[in-house]
Amino acid sequence: MSSVNRKAVIGQLIKGGGTSILIKVASAGLAYLMLFVIARASTAEQYGIFAVAYSIAFTVSFVSTIGQAHTILRFWPQWMGQDAPLKARAALKLSMIVTALGLSLTVVLMLLGGALESVMEVPWSLGIAGAAALFGFVMGWAEISAAGLRAQEYVFKAQAPRDIGWRALVCLLFGAAAIAGMSIDAETIILVVTGLLALMVLPQVLALMRSVKGAPLETLGHEDRGQFRKFTLNLWALASLGAARNYAGVIIVSTFLGPVAAGAYFVADRTANLLSFILLAVNLVTAPLISKYHHSGQKEMVRLIVALSGIIGGLSAFCGLLFLAVLGAEILSLFNPAYIDYLPVLFILAFGQFIRTATGPSGLLLTMSGYERVNLILLVTIGPASIVLQILGGLYFGPIGVASATAGGIICIRCATALYAWRTLDIDPTGVSMAVQSLRNWRRVVREI
Repeated sequence: MSSVNRKAVIGQLIKGGGTSILIKVASAGLAYLMLFVIARASTAEQYGIFAVAYSIAFTVSFVSTIGQAHTILRFWPQWMGQDAPLKARAALKLSMIVTALGLSLTVVLMLLGGALESVMEVPWSLGIAGAAALFGFVMGWAEISAAGLRAQEYVFKAQAPRDIGWRALVCLLFGAAAIAGMSIDAETIILVVTGLLALMVLPQVLALMRSVKGAPLETLGHEDRGQFRKFTLNLWALASLGAARNYAGVIIVSTFLGPVAAGAYFVADRTANLLSFILLAVNLVTAPLISKYHHSGQKEMVRLIVALSGIIGGLSAFCGLLFLAVLGAEILSLFNPAYIDYLPVLFILAFGQFIRTATGPSGLLLTMSGYERVNLILLVTIGPASIVLQILGGLYFGPIGVASATAGGIICIRCATALYAWRTLDIDPTGVSMAVQSLRNWRRVVREI
């Protein structure tokens, strides 16, 4: 690999990754502030109901989009890199059709579930179910539109409307409500945040629709459709199981201990997730690059991109872990003084997120390089076991048991994924081997001088 190409790739990562990280830093801060002001503008019980509905809506947005976000990021760069732009646009159009069908079906099912309150006793109302369904529908389109724009390397246009614009509006509105001493019910909160999100996402969806105009689906041949279908089904199962595992804790705590406890667990979980946001920000840029360079046979480029991502993510997560060790109690008490009892839960979840980040973009590497079935196999074997252990942990040990099972599942999956990527692709996703080699080279140069 020439130094020119190496410098070009690093420059591209710095430029795109820097923009993405800035957006994600702002997004993480605004997301946290958003949850904080909503907590201040509602009661502990209503906030817990909101937390459960929020978790369900996010799970729905992953399940009902049928893996299309990753599908777009996989095939658009691949076919554009192979000088087949019409095929790439047709694939994007197909993804949008699949997304529309999946989201619409899910909304109908959630409304039917909400209607059960009229014939039997259920722990939700039609209003809450409908609001959560609508939120999941809009969030699904937000995810797809962002993926479509990211695949075209429009990082700012992809992330800024949802990650900054939407959250800033929510913070302003509910911040004013909190200052005014208002107490807003969960259903109203969900409907308001959904409406504001729709306002931000609609222009992105319209932009994607214009980009696929005049791209006939017939452009995709039988082999292309088979590849698309296979990848989509794998990613659907992967995204569904992953979302269920990630958001199950809040729902399980709510089932055993009620909405107030669910709100506290939700805050601890969202706080711990901050440790992985730097790696997630870098992944927004690296996902299409990994696909592009892997499928064009430039393995050294992939190795460099993945290693740099792993080093950046690991160091940032370690600093975050130290920060929570010092100020974790104060952060939880900002939401509600009673939440300080969930400090052990926060530490357990934070350690799981640290390991998740320290293992680098291993899952993304396998997905973008055609080994997505490995992610699926690991998640199918470990994910359900983790959820079962979360239920048993919640039954016998309360929130600490749920958190331990959640963190344990994350650690097992991420370590197995990183090891497989290293052995199969000969790429260290943590970046440690590249750092060690660079240090050795530096020492050799120093000795020669």
